[in-house]
Amino acid sequence: MNRGRPVDWRWLAGIAVVLNLAVSIAWVATFLATGDNLVRLRNSLGARIGEVSDFTWPPDDPPAGFLTAREPAPGRLVAAASSVSTRLENDDPGALAVGVALSQDLMRAPKRVDGPVHARSDETYRAIVEQGRGYCGDFVKAFTALALASGIPVRQWGFAFDAFGSGHTFNEVYDSKLRKWVMLDSFHSLYFVDPASRLPLSTLEVHDRLLAIGESPQDIEIVRVVPERVPFRTDELALDYYRRGMPQLWLVWGSNVFDYESSFAGRVEARVHRSVGQLVGMLTDRYPAIRVYPVGLSRRDFRALMETRREFLLAATFLGASCLFAVFVAVQVRRSGRSFG
Repeated sequence: MNRGRPVDWRWLAGIAVVLNLAVSIAWVATFLATGDNLVRLRNSLGARIGEVSDFTWPPDDPPAGFLTAREPAPGRLVAAASSVSTRLENDDPGALAVGVALSQDLMRAPKRVDGPVHARSDETYRAIVEQGRGYCGDFVKAFTALALASGIPVRQWGFAFDAFGSGHTFNEVYDSKLRKWVMLDSFHSLYFVDPASRLPLSTLEVHDRLLAIGESPQDIEIVRVVPERVPFRTDELALDYYRRGMPQLWLVWGSNVFDYESSFAGRVEARVHRSVGQLVGMLTDRYPAIRVYPVGLSRRDFRALMETRREFLLAATFLGASCLFAVFVAVQVRRSGRSFG
């Protein structure tokens, strides 16, 4: 009986290689398929729950590992920050007054249009004020850059609504006159004050009051910087928005925007892709990870964030193994071809 020619093992090996690569690439791609997945993946890399002391330090004594700014600001941003400062009436206005003026400057485009910028800080600033473009992350980048150019201590916070994925990001400036950090959201054009004293509130004070943590007074009031640009119809809607995000609150562990942009990772972001550059930046300690605030934390969402990291590392390991298997098969096929040639 004629059983036919035996199947060449090289065909079977080739099919196995293709299937392995296809499965591993598809698995990794699930983490990169949407913006929400990318944000969650980025947040998961290097994320850890901090101690309360990790969030309450003065600007002249940052905690170990916090990436501070060392590179100077681009000339365009220095000129923009100087122009804003000269419009202030007080010769020594304080960081909050300067921050409010910077927020107003970021809203000077005639109208707001949709779309992210994803560019260097000076280009992001120009796109915001000249074209009205930019999401919250773009505003935070531009505000951070302007604050650094103005000599104001600044840091970046963020929160999310589902497993540390997409959410919102905003700034905080340190006002030496008030001797405290003050939360300032340039994208939503607002900040928060105590209704009785009219003193501005820090991010942690807003967090505690909205989540009714501790025995501190729970009243809170919104101050609108550019009223017509605030996206919330009522203060109640705004407070509910921030309240929903505060159980997933984190501090970005660095304010080194210019250092990152001038690094190899920053050049990768500019020439290849934003997410690729940020990943390289995390691996080379140039792009800051996040430090999660422990009080009032949603443990369920943090576990989901850590699960994202574990699954991605497993998928990346499987992809690496598949690539090694493909190389091994290619070498064996080449050797086999030589032996029968």
